Amino acid sequence: MIVSFLLTLTACFGPFKKKPKPEPEPVTNGIPAINDQWLQVKALIKRDKVKKLVGEPLFIDVNRVGEDWYYHYEESTVFGIISFPRTGHLTDRVQYLRYPEWR
Repeated sequence: MIVSFLLTLTACFGPFKKKPKPEPEPVTNGIPAINDQWLQVKALIKRDKVKKLVGEPLFIDVNRVGEDWYYHYEESTVFGIISFPRTGHLTDRVQYLRYPEWR
């Protein structure tokens, strides 16, 4: 009888034992190495140099105003966009640039 009472008592209060606190995950504030290549991309750089610096785009959106190249990385929260105009004498040069935002 005493044994069954002790087993019941430990079964009831077992879940209320103090559990160890979990270790927090380390936070990394490092910016990916690809960011250095993105910082070299500026307005009026040629298409060929853009491809050498940041590689081929994920997809290309051709619209009536120009051509938009979209880049996405696992470490980024938004797309990086590079735009080229369709008309004029600077059609092979960067017109607009939005850098990807890193996590």
